[in-house]
Amino acid sequence: MKNKVTISQPISLETSSYFQQIKNYQSKFKLIPTIVDMVNNVLSVDTDLQSGILPDHLPFLEINDQMVSAVQQQIITQYPNQPTLGNQLWNQKIEELMDLDHLLHGLRDELIKRYKMYGYVSSPAVEYLSKYLAGRKTLELMAGYGYLSVGLKSIQPLHWIHAVDNESWQFQPQQSLLPPQSLVEKMDALDALKHYGSESEVIILSWSPDQDEIDLELLAWVRENFSGEFLVLGEFKGATNSQAFWDKANLEPMEEYNQRFKSFDLIDEKLYRVK
Repeated sequence: MKNKVTISQPISLETSSYFQQIKNYQSKFKLIPTIVDMVNNVLSVDTDLQSGILPDHLPFLEINDQMVSAVQQQIITQYPNQPTLGNQLWNQKIEELMDLDHLLHGLRDELIKRYKMYGYVSSPAVEYLSKYLAGRKTLELMAGYGYLSVGLKSIQPLHWIHAVDNESWQFQPQQSLLPPQSLVEKMDALDALKHYGSESEVIILSWSPDQDEIDLELLAWVRENFSGEFLVLGEFKGATNSQAFWDKANLEPMEEYNQRFKSFDLIDEKLYRVK
């Protein structure tokens, strides 16, 4: 996209060994455009977040059959009459492809460790949600670092958005170097419903922990006290929310959003309307 969403002033973090390893594959596969493009997409996520902007949407990150075939063809072209040299190079490249594929599958872990970004929040996704919300008063529960709400507020500064989080994320898996965004109020989710629920027209629950049934209490409160729209961002019976929540919530997948913004990895995070 042409314009990305600004969320903060630029920040300065130490060089990431993960992203440095990814960068090394630019030269190793410089003759394979599809691999170079994918590597550049991953590197741009780190660059963007350090620049204080939300990154672009990512495709599914993997070394696919077409990429393997492209490497094979490049080796055949390089050594058409020297099979021994070709086989040696192929053995080297197939190991590098496997290593790169493994690294790609680790992007989410690096984003959690480095940026406390549990759910992937991209500029295009926030642009879409901003249009969908259409200025309705919005309360985000378990907002974490605040990527979603701050992005929405950046697009529409006059949009009434209240984001809350108890800030437990700051110590998971280790203490964060990033302070919470000023927009995010330190508050328990259930207390936030009691304070701000009556003012809100939309409630968003983002990446609720999968081992905590607090989401059941939130669901009960919403059903008893809230007439607006309740949206949930997470992975159905997977990395987010309690199993009991998924069993009891009456869910409607937001198909257009989910088709546009498919996950880049095996964590199938989606947007749901809770009816």
